[in-house]
Amino acid sequence: MVNWLNFFKVLRRKPPHIEALATHNHFSGLNSIETASHNRIYTLSPWVYVAVNRIAEACALVPLKVYRVQGDQKLEVVQHPLEILLDNPNPYMSR
Repeated sequence: MVNWLNFFKVLRRKPPHIEALATHNHFSGLNSIETASHNRIYTLSPWVYVAVNRIAEACALVPLKVYRVQGDQKLEVVQHPLEILLDNPNPYMSR
């Protein structure tokens, strides 16, 4: 049996402000030319380098912890394998 309500829903256009927002927030990924351009800007501009590094260093200082939820309480789990991995994700690099 055909559901005619779905057929008419397809014919109805979305309001223009929703279409504009959906188009604006659409991320299609970066192609290789854009990626190369961004990498070149990052390496050549000292201000971009400083800004990105400041943000990255601030993010690295946030303590990452593992919690277990019991009812309404969050209990910190000590020495959980995920916590150990988050503290040292790459053994060949250090913080």
